[in-house]
Amino acid sequence: TRLAKRLVDMVEHKIGEPGETDPTIPFRLSQSELGALIGTTRESVNKSLRALIRRDVLRMNDEGCIVIRDGEALRSLAQSHARTRA
Repeated sequence: TRLAKRLVDMVEHKIGEPGETDPTIPFRLSQSELGALIGTTRESVNKSLRALIRRDVLRMNDEGCIVIRDGEALRSLAQSHARTRA
């Protein structure tokens, strides 16, 4: 859920390209960099990314950038993080 929250934050704060049907984080982040951003390991990021890709919430484009396929599902995961932290 921390990964989902960080990705939602990136897209909502105009880091993603606005107006796209499937918003894209327009730069490549390594799994280690994502782990550092959310305070977890590269292995945990890898596991989370694979789960989100399997659920068709995300995909990786040809350049290795993250494409948000189901923003509502991603937001729902991010909000569940906020509820568990409250």
